[in-house]
Amino acid sequence: MGGVVCIPSPPSTSRDGLQVPDVHSPMSALAPTSNASGGDWNDRTGAGSVGMPFTRGQAPNTASLNIVSWNIAAVNNNPFEYWVTHHDPAYNRLMHDVQLFIDAPGDRDIAVGQIFTHEMWIELKGEMESHGMEGLAEVEKRWEEEYKGRKAISGFMKDKGIGSKRLASMPDRITNTINMSDGSVVMRPTIINGFDGDLGTMERWWDLWKDFVFRFVVQVFNEDGVSPPQVVCKMIEPILHSKYPAITPEEQAISIPLQILCLAIFDSILVHMLNTVAPNTWQPLKRSLCDALISNKSKKNINILSHTYADADVIFIQEAAAAFVDQTMGDDHLARKFSLLKPSVLDGKRDQNSLIFASREIFIEETAVEVTEEVLSLVEGKWAAAGDLVAFRIDGAAGGQKYLLSSFHGDSNGLATLPVMKAIHTVASEQYPDHTLIVGLDANTYREASAQRHGVHQFSEWITSKGMSSCWGEEPDPTNTTTCNARTFLQPQLNKAVRLSDQVSKGEQNLKDWIVFYASQLTASNTNRDNTGRVRYVQEMVYPTLVFPSDHAVVSTTLSPVVKKGAKGGGGNGSDTDSFHVGAMPSPTSARPLSDSRQTSPFALVGRQPRMEGTVASAPLGVDDSTGGTARGSLNPPPGAFTPPSAPV
Repeated sequence: MGGVVCIPSPPSTSRDGLQVPDVHSPMSALAPTSNASGGDWNDRTGAGSVGMPFTRGQAPNTASLNIVSWNIAAVNNNPFEYWVTHHDPAYNRLMHDVQLFIDAPGDRDIAVGQIFTHEMWIELKGEMESHGMEGLAEVEKRWEEEYKGRKAISGFMKDKGIGSKRLASMPDRITNTINMSDGSVVMRPTIINGFDGDLGTMERWWDLWKDFVFRFVVQVFNEDGVSPPQVVCKMIEPILHSKYPAITPEEQAISIPLQILCLAIFDSILVHMLNTVAPNTWQPLKRSLCDALISNKSKKNINILSHTYADADVIFIQEAAAAFVDQTMGDDHLARKFSLLKPSVLDGKRDQNSLIFASREIFIEETAVEVTEEVLSLVEGKWAAAGDLVAFRIDGAAGGQKYLLSSFHGDSNGLATLPVMKAIHTVASEQYPDHTLIVGLDANTYREASAQRHGVHQFSEWITSKGMSSCWGEEPDPTNTTTCNARTFLQPQLNKAVRLSDQVSKGEQNLKDWIVFYASQLTASNTNRDNTGRVRYVQEMVYPTLVFPSDHAVVSTTLSPVVKKGAKGGGGNGSDTDSFHVGAMPSPTSARPLSDSRQTSPFALVGRQPRMEGTVASAPLGVDDSTGGTARGSLNPPPGAFTPPSAPV
C-alpha cells in the first residue's frame, strides 16, 4: 500500500482560509445579468448537465457512485499564458502591445545576437562545460550558423520548428516553477511565471538566470521519495525523437545543451520585449496577476473539490503537483472523507501527477493495492511518463464489490491514450475480471482526428469495441467541449498563440475529459461540465478565469450498476425493470434552461441525498423555488469577482 496516503481524520472544524465562490449563491462570478450588448448573460450560459436522466424507474438502491474527473492543470504557472478578462485597462494595453510587437515588429525585429549577445553565449557555454555537458561543439556550431543571425521575432519566437520540437517549451516546463520536497516553491527568473525579482534590465536578468540554472540546488519528489540535491540544469532531460518526431536523432543527442541555449534566448527576448513596450508598468501588473492566478491556485482547486463536489465518491485528478498531495491533507473535508491513492512514483520534474480520491464510506482503504506497474508493463512504446497514470484495485465497503480505479493524463496530442487504455483493458479483463472498472482521464481528444491527433469519435469507437462506454454516451458530441482556452503571445509555444479578437473563435475548444467504464457493469446519468466551480458551464467563455483556476472543465457523472431485464429494481415494486442507459447527448445550445441546473451538487438530480452533513442547501441564494427560478436577491458580483466579457456578436 505504498501509494495510499492514510490521512488522519482531523477534528471537525470550520473550513476557513480562501473564500471561494459560494456554491449556494447563483453564480456571482458570472454576474451581472446584463452585458455590454444589452442582452441577458444568463441566456448565453449553457446548463452544466449534458446527460440524460434514467429512462425508467429509480436509481438502484444498491448504489450509484458520484464520480468526478478534473485535470487541475498544475503546471500553468504563467500569469500571462491565457487570455483573461481583466478590469485594469493596463492589462489590455500591455497584451495588445505585446501582440503587435510579435505580429508586426517592423524594425524592432532585430537579430537574436543583438539581444542575447555573443558574450552571453560564451558565458553560457562556460557554465555548461563546468557541468560536464556533451555535444557543446555541435551546439556552438548551431549557435553560430542557425541562431545568432536569426531575427528575434520572425526567426526565433515564431519559428514553428522550435515550437514543435519543444526546444524552449520543454525546459521551460521543467524549470519554470519547481515544487521543492520541503514544500517551498522556486521559480526561474523569467517573465512567464511568478518570479518576483527585479527584471528591469538585461544585465540584472542575466545574472539572476545564470545563478538559478547553474548554481541553485533543488530537491524534488521522485520514485525514491526525494531526489538527491542537484542543480537546476541537471533536471533537464533529453527530448526523445520517439515522442516528438519533429526533433531529429542528431538533435536528440545534444538536446540538453540545445534546450538550455534556446531557453536562454527565449527568456532574453521576453525581457527585452516587455522592457521595450511597458518598462514602467509590466512588473506591477504581473504581480497583481500572480496574486489572482498563481498564489491561491491550489487553494481554489481544493476548495472547489471540497465544497462543490463534497458528495463525490471518487475524484480522479490529473496534472497535480507533487506538493498538492500534502496540501490536500490540510483540508478538513477531503482529509476526513477520502483516502488518497497516489502513484508510488511521483513526478517531481514535470510535476504532473494523476491521483485518485476514494471515499472511505464506499471503499475499504486497507484493501487498496496499486497496480500501476502492471498496467505500464503492458503499454507498447514509451508513451506514459512517470506520474501520468495511477491504477488501484480496492474493495467496496458493502456487498463484496471490488473495483479497479485508474486516473490518466494523455500526451498533448492524445497519441498515448489508446496504448494506455489498451493496457488498462487487458489488466481489467484478464487479471481483474471480477472488478468494476472506472477510469477518469484527460484523453486529449480532438474534434477531428489526424495522424498527429487523436479524435473524439476515434476514441469513442475504440472503447465501444472493447465493451466500454463513457459519461458522454454512445455517440459523443465533440461540441460538448471540456476546454475553451486561448494562449497569448507571452508563452513558449507561439505556434499556439491566438489574437485577442480570436480568443473564442480560434481558441482550443475540444472534448478532452472522460469517465470510462464497462457498459456491462455501469450506466451513466447526470453528466455535467463545469468551468465556474459551481457545476455550471458557460458557453464561449475562455478559461481559466480569476475564480476557476484550470484550463479543463470539471466533469462529473453518476454511475449506477446495470440492472438487466428481469432483475429486481431497487427502487420499484419488485417488478421486472429494464436496463438503465444514457440517452443521446444534446448539444450545448439545446441544454436545459439555466434555472433547471441551479443546484448545490452536481449529483442533486440523482435522487440520492449526499451523505456528508452540511453539503446541501435548499434553493440557492437568489433563486426562488416557488417561482421556478425568479431572482429574489442581487446578482451583482462581490468585489473582485470575475465578470464575463460581452457575448460575441
